[in-house]
Amino acid sequence: DYAHGIYYDYSEPLHKASYKMTVTTTNPKAFYDIVSRYPECRGFGFAMEDWFCICPKDITKGAAVKKAAEYLGIPAAEIAAFGDDVSDLEMLRYSGYGVAMINGLPEVKAAGNHITKFDNDHNGVARFIEEMFLSH
Repeated sequence: DYAHGIYYDYSEPLHKASYKMTVTTTNPKAFYDIVSRYPECRGFGFAMEDWFCICPKDITKGAAVKKAAEYLGIPAAEIAAFGDDVSDLEMLRYSGYGVAMINGLPEVKAAGNHITKFDNDHNGVARFIEEMFLSH
């Protein structure tokens, strides 16, 4: 539920801390033009939507998984990560079990070393875990 973070009044400054912003636009060029003005940030679009994200350059799912693994002493080879969109690429490449969802983008499927047999709406993650890790 993102209702607590929706912001429409652009006449006033945003007075909340934020680690990322997502925007909807039908003009991706304008989005990327704005992002290019802030070298400390990165911007990307989500698949098949007019939805875009801007966040600090070093804040990624892959960086978070790597940091947590280092803190907990877990080798990357023992980590399973699941993804379907561009924001998941780095995380899938880092993890020993980089699992792309069957309904994921082609580049996400190429980045993973496994692909689920079922999509998000048909318990693809749970079925993969059961088949790969629990049924042995």
